[in-house]
Amino acid sequence: MYPNSVSVIKEVAPFVKRHCRHIRHIKARKEASDWYSWNPFDILDGVYSTLESFLVEYYDQGYDQISEDLVVASFQHHSVTLRDVRLSSCRGLSNAVIESILTTCAALERLEIRNRSNNCAVARLPEIVAHEWVCTGLKHLEMTVDWVNSRILLQRIYRRTTFNTLVQLLWIRIRNNGTFSKDFMNRSGRLSSWRS
Repeated sequence: MYPNSVSVIKEVAPFVKRHCRHIRHIKARKEASDWYSWNPFDILDGVYSTLESFLVEYYDQGYDQISEDLVVASFQHHSVTLRDVRLSSCRGLSNAVIESILTTCAALERLEIRNRSNNCAVARLPEIVAHEWVCTGLKHLEMTVDWVNSRILLQRIYRRTTFNTLVQLLWIRIRNNGTFSKDFMNRSGRLSSWRS
């Protein structure tokens, strides 16, 4: 489904649910003019737990009026098989959705959440690391977060939670409104590359 439009998704979703229930990859894009009545999660609720990658460009929970519960349930439904989740140009994505991905998708290897502006946070770091991540095989992580620029907070996050368990992590890009803490990431010593 790429390129895409609202009408195409509405036509394709029922067909996929009926005939492609073992689908493994979904890639969808919505044009700027299709701001309303578009729900990429329509397909997921009827698909068996076989989905490995879910790539959506221009995801906007607010404009699309997608229920947060539906989004969380969709990711939980595919939590065993999802390895690659990329939401590009997203807006209105809640902490609960990101936390659900990180705490239920055990097979996840790549998580990339980009806003239309790299300087606009999509999540609050203290909240998304409040619970243990199950995706210990994560290799690629990219998102813009909002955190308190405090060394004590960063040290507590690193010691207490997830970054210390991501032994497979090869690439990370975590932005805080255009800044990046080198000191925080240098503590792991395992990354092959990082960007700010």
